[in-house]
Amino acid sequence: ALLPLLCSTSTAVKDQALWALGNCAGDSPAMRDTVLLYGLLGPLLDNLQPDADVSTLRVSCWALCNLVVRKVFAT
Repeated sequence: ALLPLLCSTSTAVKDQALWALGNCAGDSPAMRDTVLLYGLLGPLLDNLQPDADVSTLRVSCWALCNLVVRKVFAT
């Protein structure tokens, strides 16, 4: 339900959807894999355009980091 919001013309809606999906991706490897299977990467990369709003670029980069950075938890 959140993926279509990444194409919204509203920056606020787009940014909130990116935050939600980035949080899901950063929760665990299983959640990261789930959002990737649902197709987050393409729409996320589409938001990384030179003419994008600065807030959208910032949140998109943060969400992308959650997709590619392996989290190391303290034991």
